[in-house]
Amino acid sequence: MARNRFPSGAPVSLALQAARINALSNWTGRSDGRVLVAKGKVQPTELSGPYNIRITYRLKQRPAVILVDPPLQQRDGKWPDHLYGKEELCLYHPKYREWTPDRVLSETIIPWISEWLACYETWLITGDWLGGGVHPRVKGRGGQP
Repeated sequence: MARNRFPSGAPVSLALQAARINALSNWTGRSDGRVLVAKGKVQPTELSGPYNIRITYRLKQRPAVILVDPPLQQRDGKWPDHLYGKEELCLYHPKYREWTPDRVLSETIIPWISEWLACYETWLITGDWLGGGVHPRVKGRGGQP
């Protein structure tokens, strides 16, 4: 069994995803059976301030991760490359199946948010994205991936 995957390969239910998120400090998750909404605070480093995050997840779809507060900033008039649109954090490349619905959000997406924010803070200072990776182009998102 791969790390953080359920052995059956079946999608993790929204109720179980919410329960796992609620077990974390600084996070709450609620599901109405169709959509899971999780809200939490992330502090990527000891020198960072807290970030308020919202995750919206519909079963078998890509989780949408939004930085609620403080708002994302531009550097030299540009948004970070690792976004979908101008607000949704790009945490992984779907082509490589780094995240799939049989994985637990609290053990994958939420830690990846902290890594993304650490890279974002460095990018704001230096202009360099040290997280590596490639960013997929997404149709219908107004030119910015």
